[in-house]
Amino acid sequence: MIVDDKELINTLKRASAHVYANHITSTELKRWGKTIVCIAGPSGVGKHTLCHALIKQHPQLFFLVGPTTTRKCTIKDIKENRYKFVSKNEFKRLEQARSFIYIHKTIHGFYGTDISSIRSAIKNDKIVLLVFRSFGAVALKCVIPCMLVISLKADKDVLLKRLLQRGRDKRGDIIKRLKQADIEIGINEKMVSYWKNKERGWFIIDNTLESSPIADVVVKESWSFIKNHLGR
Repeated sequence: MIVDDKELINTLKRASAHVYANHITSTELKRWGKTIVCIAGPSGVGKHTLCHALIKQHPQLFFLVGPTTTRKCTIKDIKENRYKFVSKNEFKRLEQARSFIYIHKTIHGFYGTDISSIRSAIKNDKIVLLVFRSFGAVALKCVIPCMLVISLKADKDVLLKRLLQRGRDKRGDIIKRLKQADIEIGINEKMVSYWKNKERGWFIIDNTLESSPIADVVVKESWSFIKNHLGR
């Protein structure tokens, strides 16, 4: 999908409203840009799967900062331990305590990216992995321009199959996610062009292959980008 400049600007405005850069220092922002990798893309594209593959290959190097959320916990969530689940009241308390650098709302609930978890990982000399939808990645990249973004994409029929297999969404919600995926992929292509000659890049990798949950070539290409751009 082609995203025009007006639509992109509106997306940036909406997304940036949910970034709380004033919750961290300017010194931290500079350092974070050199130690954070954002894995972005639409629902079902394999963002968490890529993160876990990178961690499996380099367990001493990477740390995945999972979001705090108010959405309902599933059995799969318990097994994979991706999120920290809290009540809406507790989420509101954390928000008021300036605990998040980014907050967004989906059809399932609120999500917040915890600042203290990022600080702790960086203090321990880890490369921080963040998992964002494309809108959030755009917003955070504007605040932390040196941050590396690796955006995954996949064909719509592949995304549909993965979302159905996941079993979390109703049919109507899946249709909404697929429509958003078109917009996200268009935005990602704009971002690749915009950041092409900047200090840190924005790269797109196709994860359409279904030979495995995450193709080996996707993991290798991601690792190559990380090494080149973060000097590891």
